Amino acid sequence: MLNIGDVFSVVASLTGLFLTTTTIILGLGLFFRETTEAAATRIDAERSRPFWIGMLVGVPAFVLSIALSSAANPLAKFAGIMLMMWLLSITLLGAAAIAEVVSRRIRTLDQSSSPFATFSKGAVILVGSMLFPIVGWIFILPMVLIIGFGAATQTLFASRRRTPVVSEVS
Repeated sequence: MLNIGDVFSVVASLTGLFLTTTTIILGLGLFFRETTEAAATRIDAERSRPFWIGMLVGVPAFVLSIALSSAANPLAKFAGIMLMMWLLSITLLGAAAIAEVVSRRIRTLDQSSSPFATFSKGAVILVGSMLFPIVGWIFILPMVLIIGFGAATQTLFASRRRTPVVSEVS
């Protein structure tokens, strides 16, 4: 049987997770605005490609990071934890792009809202839906992680391939 303290600890943990994840997504989305908008445009334009990039690159990399962090060697363990943190940061940047997609949809419904207000609402809706029991944990959270990683990876590595434009001086 559950104690009232158990219920309070679960509610406090979920509230803390909700607030911190929302703020991280807001911070990344505002700090890396151009990258977030480019990834959101990729998600809008190519719906399946970010998913497959996330499945084929992100999932094996995450499994590798878990395997390395479970190793007995301290250097391998450190490398696994660093790889996991790097993957998580890319994934959260992609989650900010998904929040931007939600923000664009909200903006079409309410043109009087500011971009920051709609982006905040998009982040709250995204994180809130991921914390919803069963459906959020099993379906929405993995899809956000996979698509977010794929879109952010695609955007970050596509920007490296661009060549700078050199203007001629007369």
